[in-house]
Amino acid sequence: MPTRAQLTAARTEGSFAGLQEWVRLSAEPSETVNVFQAIQDAGIWLMFQPLGNLFGVFERFEGDVAGILINSDHPLSLQRYTAAHEFGHFVMNHEYSADSPNELYAEGVELQEAAAQSFAADLLMPVPVVTYASKKLGIEGELESAENVYRLAVELGTSYRATITQLNVLNLIDFPTARALRETTPLQVKQQLLGGERPENPRSDVWSITEEMLEANRHLSVQLGDEIVFELEEAPSSGYLWKLHADASRGPVQPTIDDHIAQRTGGYGEVGRRLLGVRTSDSGDASIDLGLARPWLEGPPERAYEVTVEIEERLGADDGVGLSAPQLDVMLAS
Repeated sequence: MPTRAQLTAARTEGSFAGLQEWVRLSAEPSETVNVFQAIQDAGIWLMFQPLGNLFGVFERFEGDVAGILINSDHPLSLQRYTAAHEFGHFVMNHEYSADSPNELYAEGVELQEAAAQSFAADLLMPVPVVTYASKKLGIEGELESAENVYRLAVELGTSYRATITQLNVLNLIDFPTARALRETTPLQVKQQLLGGERPENPRSDVWSITEEMLEANRHLSVQLGDEIVFELEEAPSSGYLWKLHADASRGPVQPTIDDHIAQRTGGYGEVGRRLLGVRTSDSGDASIDLGLARPWLEGPPERAYEVTVEIEERLGADDGVGLSAPQLDVMLAS
């Protein structure tokens, strides 16, 4: 087994390499690295396939040829983190790795896996990106709850477990908090955000949007199959109610949650939390209207927001299996 000093040196090497790649590829705190595009630009063959218990595989062949396999049965956020791990093997000149959860997350691993772990974390979640995203979500300094950590993971496009580990490494949460957060599964958090309802596709992300976030930004970029839930304060006794309009003719979204108070803290006059949700049903651009008004009164609502949503398809093959779509196009054209 590697010594602690050897593991520390390997993690330092991986962290430095990951930060170098982040600077080369992005270096903008407001942007997440497109790791799949980085892999393709490096000339690495990228393929999505069911891999059973494996998360990903990297292999370097003769010459400059290398390939990466990603488990097609995993959620996109986990695929991104796995891809960053495998990309780390390539950047740090490793020859081969078949990676299970142990290689991606465990502490006592081989030196090249420790280096790849740190590479992936600092490529996708360097300090400036984590800080920017936390401020954008309004959760800076409030990362002890599973819901807030999941919101951050969705914003960063990383797995829930990897995000917890990186927050601990960056000293933004302590070890006991990290251990407690791992006891809650991403699916449990998604159900909490959806007011107790189970997401249609457990592998898809749930975007939780508050009114404060709408004030700061009214554009969302999500993946096909993701669900969006708007959490809006409402006092039903006032007569003012939130309504959502997402006509299919205006974009590829469909309402999923409407007209129920998710949380009431007291009796008459108390403010509750209304959940209004949509599910993305096709790729493309969508427009969603939100308004707070008394339904029986004519005229403009008391408060209103128009949210534009950009819905992207996954990078993989059309059915999520096979070569990434751009590489398949190149092969078919040759």
